[in-house]
Amino acid sequence: MPVAEKPAPKSLESEVWIPHGSPPKKLVVRNLRIGTGAKAKAGDLISVQYVGFAYKTGKKFDARGYYEPLTFELGAGATILGWDRGIVGMKVGGRRELIVPPRLAADELGRSETLVYVLQLRSVKSGNRAPSGG
Repeated sequence: MPVAEKPAPKSLESEVWIPHGSPPKKLVVRNLRIGTGAKAKAGDLISVQYVGFAYKTGKKFDARGYYEPLTFELGAGATILGWDRGIVGMKVGGRRELIVPPRLAADELGRSETLVYVLQLRSVKSGNRAPSGG
């Protein structure tokens, strides 16, 4: 994911909480605000605002979406696996914190460390995939 040129909304940054101690081995999903809109599922085109921090150092490394949300197909491998798993079930308007272990956080830049994200789901557009099954 590219580093944003503009800062994340301060309200997203203020909701980041990085615990002390050893990082978790599994994906941690914590709802900060339950949305009231459509629920995200694999195959949907979604838009999010987010801010990301390194678990170990607590330093922000990425933020996007204050002026232009990031839009991608959920579950299609367009982002890290931790997002594909951790955003499913979120409702539009909701905020969620994800603590993503290295095996679910590796990306095209080669980062492979525990990452902490706060995401706000801005929109969900139902996917046009054909139903699976025979």
